[in-house]
Amino acid sequence: MKINFIIDYKEKKFASGKLFFLSGENILHETNAYSGSKFATEKNKGALQEGSYKVVSFRLTNETPFTYDGFGWIAGIIPEFKTDRFDLAIHPDGGIEGSAGCIVNRWNKEESLKIFNLIRDGLEQGTMFLNVIFSGRQK
Repeated sequence: MKINFIIDYKEKKFASGKLFFLSGENILHETNAYSGSKFATEKNKGALQEGSYKVVSFRLTNETPFTYDGFGWIAGIIPEFKTDRFDLAIHPDGGIEGSAGCIVNRWNKEESLKIFNLIRDGLEQGTMFLNVIFSGRQK
């Protein structure tokens, strides 16, 4: 299984689009997501860069930044290319809206559980990659 984050809108340090969970070329699930923040923070280096990332870890958590609607989890990702970005992940958007580069959304519990299960099942099958692709407009 693989994940594609297709960015269709980019503005300064914020990008939004769709996350696609794929088995071969078949779409298992799609959901809205965003990366970065429209709000300036010291940590915010902007939206995730285009490229390939390896999903390397996955865990449940109740930490506020990774929990929304009572359900928290985090899937760590590592770029497969040279960059100064680190501590990147896919997770529910708890706390202050937006991220420092992670792929997030304020998914309801049902949607978050579906994404959690897809990532867990994908990692159980072996190596999983995330591809970040910009296909839209930039402001």
